[in-house]
Amino acid sequence: MYIQSIIQTIKTDWKYCIEKYDFSKIEEFMKTELILLDNQIKIFPPKHLIFNCFDYFNIKDTKVVILGQDPYINVGEAMGLCFSVPYGIKIPPSLKNIYKEMEDDLETTVNKECGDLTHWAEKGVLLLNTALTVRQYKSNSHKKVWQDFTDYMIETVSNETEHVVFILWGRYAQSKKKYIDCEKHLILEAIHPSPLGANKGGFFGCKHFSASNKYLEEHGKGKVF
Repeated sequence: MYIQSIIQTIKTDWKYCIEKYDFSKIEEFMKTELILLDNQIKIFPPKHLIFNCFDYFNIKDTKVVILGQDPYINVGEAMGLCFSVPYGIKIPPSLKNIYKEMEDDLETTVNKECGDLTHWAEKGVLLLNTALTVRQYKSNSHKKVWQDFTDYMIETVSNETEHVVFILWGRYAQSKKKYIDCEKHLILEAIHPSPLGANKGGFFGCKHFSASNKYLEEHGKGKVF
């Protein structure tokens, strides 16, 4: 089956948690989509990258969770890590704003020629979109079918770990706060970094990168940004 076959390739112990979820509705939806689109319109990210964000560390090693909405909708952009694009792909506006805030917050210089955030994932940052797939050129087209699964994963991280930083940018990400135990974890909230939101105020100056590092160091995990 479409989804089950990909789960078996996950390289970490997230695999065993993910296997417990009933994917029957998602499988049926994807089957219908593939027939309907008939290879004329693509589904992103590529099949082998749908669960990419779970491939870099085990559950207990989670340090930060950043919630995105759904994958990028243009060819070559989506790679299964929220806000991230492969090296060589033009950096999207939201990521440009993330880089700007990071530079100002940490008083550092970011390589703005590269939008690949794999190095964050390798340090224990779960770059989780709340929908793991999307139809080409149509934002939020798979949002509903993935919602229960990603809610389940957020709650699992909250239950199975301690002292994780949850970064919630924008109202939709913030709606997932109810699945997080705020007594065990740090929740950081700000407006979404897209130009529509960030330029109105509330994202720039949020200092989430330094706040994350401070919290992680206080709990013996070491900074990641």
